[in-house]
Order: sequence, then C-alpha cells, then structure tokens
Amino acid sequence: MRKRVLVAYRPRLMRDLVTALVAEQSDLEVVGELYDEKDLVAAVEALAPDVLVVGLDESNQISPACALLLARRPHLKIVGLADGRDNSFYFWADVDVRSRPIENSERGLLGAIRCKRNDSLFSAAADSKRPN
Repeated sequence: MRKRVLVAYRPRLMRDLVTALVAEQSDLEVVGELYDEKDLVAAVEALAPDVLVVGLDESNQISPACALLLARRPHLKIVGLADGRDNSFYFWADVDVRSRPIENSERGLLGAIRCKRNDSLFSAAADSKRPN
C-alpha cells in the first residue's frame, strides 16, 4: 500500500521539487499540493494523507494549524522543511507533539516519509519534546 503525501510547501519552486521527488517513488503517492496554509486543515481532512510536507518558519516550529492536525489525527506524520537552512524536522503525535531533526536532503525527506514508529527514528533517546 502506497503512503499518501500532501505537499503544502512554499515557495512554488520548492513545492514543485518536493512533489516531483515524491511522485517518482513507487511506494509513495502525491494526493495533492497546497498553495496556501489557510486551506491546510480542510485539505488534510478532505484528502486524508499519511504524511504532510510543510515549510518551517525561522523558529523551526510547526504552525498552530499543524499542531491542531496532529491533535485531531495522531497517525499523521508531518515533515517540516527549512529552505535556505541546513535543518529539517519530522513531527508526530504521541501523548504530545514530538520532533526529530532529519538530514536536509532527498534521503532525509524520503526516510522521514517512509519511517514507521518502530524504526530507529523513533528511539526514545532521539525524541525531543516540542511545544504545541
């Protein structure tokens, strides 16, 4: 079964690159592209992706809309990419929202999209709590 990925990333060039990379993978399916974050909650509710790829602001925090989505959909994975910086993060919900730095590369992005909770990415020592 292919993982469903929604790409909600600005600017357009980066969104197009991420979408093309994901679309090339046989085990992943791009279910949509989002151009405006104000439509994020409605798009996730309508498309039910397994993974959401978003851009991060300067603080490397997820938006309030993403925190709401993790509360509503605890199985949703969010990959936050920081363009122009050498860091990206992978967010998931447990009892609270957690994150882990990922390699800022194609390998890092695809690894975060594909990983499962029992993968080494989820080791207790690697978890870092993130505020909602």
